[in-house]
Amino acid sequence: MTFLLWVSSSIAVLLFLTSSFFAAAETALTAFSRPRIHRLAKRGNAKAKRVEALSKQMNSAVGSILIGKNVMDILGTSLITAVFMQLFDDTGVIVCTIILTFVVIVFLEVLPKMYAITYPETLSLAIAWLIQKCVVILSPLMYVVQIISEKTLSLMGMSISRTESWPSAVEELRSAIDLHGKERLKNETHMLHSVLDLASLTVEEIMVHRSDVEMIDMDQPLQLIHDQILKSPYTRLPVWKHSPENIQGILNVKTFLNEYLKTQSRKKEEFDLKNTFMKPWFIPETTPLLQQMHTFRSKRIHLAIVIDEYGSFSGIVTLEDILEEIVGEIDDEHDIKNVNIRSTKDGAYLMEGIVTLRDINKQFDLELPDEETSTLGGLLIHESRSIPEVGQRFYFYGLTFTVIRREENQITLVRVEIPEKK
Repeated sequence: MTFLLWVSSSIAVLLFLTSSFFAAAETALTAFSRPRIHRLAKRGNAKAKRVEALSKQMNSAVGSILIGKNVMDILGTSLITAVFMQLFDDTGVIVCTIILTFVVIVFLEVLPKMYAITYPETLSLAIAWLIQKCVVILSPLMYVVQIISEKTLSLMGMSISRTESWPSAVEELRSAIDLHGKERLKNETHMLHSVLDLASLTVEEIMVHRSDVEMIDMDQPLQLIHDQILKSPYTRLPVWKHSPENIQGILNVKTFLNEYLKTQSRKKEEFDLKNTFMKPWFIPETTPLLQQMHTFRSKRIHLAIVIDEYGSFSGIVTLEDILEEIVGEIDDEHDIKNVNIRSTKDGAYLMEGIVTLRDINKQFDLELPDEETSTLGGLLIHESRSIPEVGQRFYFYGLTFTVIRREENQITLVRVEIPEKK
């Protein structure tokens, strides 16, 4: 083999090694954990900061890597083909094709990418500075290639934006939570998903319906109001006058009892109930939970009156209701035990019709749709397109539903059979 052939072969090997480097770099920079790199960057790691800078211009970085890799492949292939033709004459092309196919697949694609996918953060930190230099050097060529690509696509009736597109931060977080939320982290996974859901949920979906709200009629005798408050497990109660629609304020139980004790030595006529409650705060049903939580904190108020589009009283929502959407039920010794979902001896469940589909999904890790209706009873009516009779059975979404009790047109109790997950 002449000296020129040795030089050509050596250059071809160097080109292929460079191509292998670019292949590994492409995989590493698209597979590294962004949270880990971000954490390192916040600690002052200079290499991590370089990787973060590259991630913000990922289209340019990957484009430059692909240009570099293809140039190396083309030049290397041309040189090694010329060498084989010198050595094997006309059969050199066939021999070169067979050998290069194996070399390219194994050593220029699979092997470097397998290493990069195994150690993406380590490799990204090591090569970030070099890739930054490549991006700068190849940026003019990258710009030309991008213009040609855009023009070609426009001739085909397609268009692309130069703005780098990434999945939304929320969806990326959801994917990360699902990916790392193992069985032992089931509760934490539900909590994190619930935090992300706050922006899409409205107070209508979690409020206490007006039919379940305990309220005080301020026209009744003071002693009856006092007795009702003593029996109530709540610390704040809406007060109405003449009609439940005419809410006058929110009574603070502690303030009421303090004022009531002060008047024991005086005439009870001197007691002014209005001094014990604050002005009611009305909010629409469509208020997002995340916004409402921030408003609760800023106003330092714990309860709001929910009204519908016509201004009618719909229910109430509290700060605790929103927190329970995140962490689950918060019970204390004064809370009334929730028996809306009860298990049976045969493994099924008896559920009240007012149980929300969101609560069922969270408790049993299901995916019942809640776009059209928010309660279990509403789901049965929506899916059956009728008002089911007692004893009717339905099977949908992999579950069996049996209507146990119905009061007029309202489904009040349902038996739900949930198969065990394999």
